[in-house]
Amino acid sequence: AFKSTLTRLMNEYGKKHNFLKKDDSFQGEDVREGLTAVISVYVKNPEFEGQTKSKLGNEEVKEAVTKAMREELKKIFDANPELVKTILSKIMSTKQAREAAKRAREMVRRKNVLQNTTL
Repeated sequence: AFKSTLTRLMNEYGKKHNFLKKDDSFQGEDVREGLTAVISVYVKNPEFEGQTKSKLGNEEVKEAVTKAMREELKKIFDANPELVKTILSKIMSTKQAREAAKRAREMVRRKNVLQNTTL
């Protein structure tokens, strides 16, 4: 819930502050790079997902975390537009670096394919 809510919210603010075009968006990895977060939740009957049991699976917890995060971050962001712009600039540079790395990988792969076909 934390990851998806944060990504959705930053995409909304990215479009609102003209960092993103209408059909463009940040990926979760762009938003979360360098971020460390701890969320403490007390639940009577916790249900964990997966074999490692590292993720809480209670639907009511997801809803509560999403709602609380969204409300509190909106308050902070609306009160501090310069903070939002600083965060969005960092996310945008991460997005651009990820896209440049992807293009470089694709060029190397194409180059290797061309070299291998001429042998």
